[in-house]
Amino acid sequence: TLDLSLIPSDAISKIVVTKGASSVLYGANTMGGVINIVTKKGGKKPVTELISSYGNNATQAYILNHGAALGDLNYWLTASYRSSDGFELSDDFNENNPHTGMGTSYNEDGGTRDLSDYIKRTINAKIGYEPDADTKLYLSFDYHNNERGIPTESSRYWYFTTWDQWHANLVGQKTFADFVTLKGRLFYTRHTDELTDVGWDEDHTSTPKWFETSEYDGYSRGGELQSAFDFGDASLLKIGFSYTRDRTKQTEFCDEECMGVIRWGDPVGYQPEEEYVTDTYTFAVEDEINPTDKLSLVFGASYDYHDPKKATDGGADLPEIPDSTSTFNPQVGVVYYATSATTVHASVGKKTRFPHMQELYSNYAGGNPELDPQQTITYEVGVDHRFSSRVS
Repeated sequence: TLDLSLIPSDAISKIVVTKGASSVLYGANTMGGVINIVTKKGGKKPVTELISSYGNNATQAYILNHGAALGDLNYWLTASYRSSDGFELSDDFNENNPHTGMGTSYNEDGGTRDLSDYIKRTINAKIGYEPDADTKLYLSFDYHNNERGIPTESSRYWYFTTWDQWHANLVGQKTFADFVTLKGRLFYTRHTDELTDVGWDEDHTSTPKWFETSEYDGYSRGGELQSAFDFGDASLLKIGFSYTRDRTKQTEFCDEECMGVIRWGDPVGYQPEEEYVTDTYTFAVEDEINPTDKLSLVFGASYDYHDPKKATDGGADLPEIPDSTSTFNPQVGVVYYATSATTVHASVGKKTRFPHMQELYSNYAGGNPELDPQQTITYEVGVDHRFSSRVS
C-alpha cells in the first residue's frame, strides 16, 4: 500500500490534488483523481538546514537539506532519519477487554501499541538543467528504507525486517517557437521487502504463523511523451502517449510451525513462487477551446490498453492468462466566466481501472480471475464566487 509519509515534507515544494475526472493525459487507473507531489529545486540563494525533533517513546527525527544553483544547473538534496518505539494506546484501554485485550486476536496489554515501532531512512536528490526559459531537464532519485512493525487488526504479528524502495526519474521539456511544447519522462521504481511472522511463541500458546517469511520483489518502469500545440484562443491541443510495465514476484517460506504446513499440507521450505507481468498503454488527446472571452471548452478522450504478459502460480504457467483489454474514455468540460467574480463550471468524464494480476490470480491475495475492469463516470457542476478580497 502506498505510504505518502515516506516522502519527507522538507523535500516537497507543493502538492496539487485533482479530484474527480482528471485530465485524460494522466492515463488509466486514475479513477478517484490525481495527487501530484512536486519536490523542491535549488534556487539562486544556497540553502543548508538541519532539523531535529524529539518525542515520547524515543521518537526522533533528523533531516538535512541542502540546495543551490550553479549557473544553468540547480540541485536539491534531502537526507532524513526517523525512528520511534511506537505510539501510545488510550489511557482508557483495558487489557481485559474481551474484544481487544489479552487473550484476544489483538492480544494487547495497553501502553505502547505492539509492533508500532519503525525506522525510516530516506535520501532524495534532484538535479536540474535550465539553459534558457524554454528548456528544462531534471534527474531525480530517492531511496527509502523502512524497517517497521505492522500493528494489524487480527491475530497476526508481522514485522518488515527488510523494506527497500527506490525511484529514478528523468524529465524533460522543450518549447519551440512559442508554439509547440514537448514533454518527456522516463521512470523506474523498484521495491523489495521481507515480511516476518513473529507471532508463534515458544509455548505455542499464540496463533500459528501464516508463514515464517514472505518475500516480495517488484518493479514498475515506463515513460510518457506529450506534445502541446498552442493556437492561441482558437485551440490548445495536447497529445500524449504513455507506457508502463509492472512486474511482481512473491514467495513464502514455511517451517514446521507454519499454518500452511499445519492446515494445508504445504511442504516445509520455500513455497512455489508467484510472478505477474502486465503492460499498460494509453493514447490521449485533449483540446481546450476559447470561443469567447467568457467561455472555455475542454474535450478529451483516451484509449487505454491493458496487456497481461505473464502469470505463474505454483511454479507453473497458469492455464489461461487473461486476454488483453481496451477501453475508450471520453471527457468534456465547460467553464463560463459570468463576471469578474463569478465562474460556473461543469464536466463529465469516464475513467477505467484495470485489475492487477495479483487481484486476478494470487492465492495469497485471494485472486478472482473473473474480475472485469472497474469503470466510473464522474459528473461535476460548480460555482465559484468572490464576495471580497477575503471571502469567496
